Amino acid sequence: MKLVKALEASLERKAEGKARGMQTIFSKFDSRRSVWEAAAQATAMLDALGSLAQVSSMPGFSRAEILDCSPETIPKIDVNEGFHPCVEITHNGGDFIPNDISLGGSNERVLLLSGPNMVR
Repeated sequence: MKLVKALEASLERKAEGKARGMQTIFSKFDSRRSVWEAAAQATAMLDALGSLAQVSSMPGFSRAEILDCSPETIPKIDVNEGFHPCVEITHNGGDFIPNDISLGGSNERVLLLSGPNMVR
């Protein structure tokens, strides 16, 4: 009986030690949350830009032209005859209708986009 109680106490101490260790690890991780968040944001941005660069090098696509603008200028993006790269894979006939869109360049605070509206 003594042996069983000693083993149970030992297992309980082990579990408590493990819980304290995990709490310490998560606490240290959380104390550097802003660093981890910045790293995740940078990784996501690099992934997205890399994907766009890869697609833009394919026939029929073009890369964005990024222009310098003064601090007083409101940013904007203009897309002429644009379509999503997935259209190439999923479009199965009929006439494809490319879309033009202009975003930004004004003081508008809300913009609603809907779609897809690309096939007749």
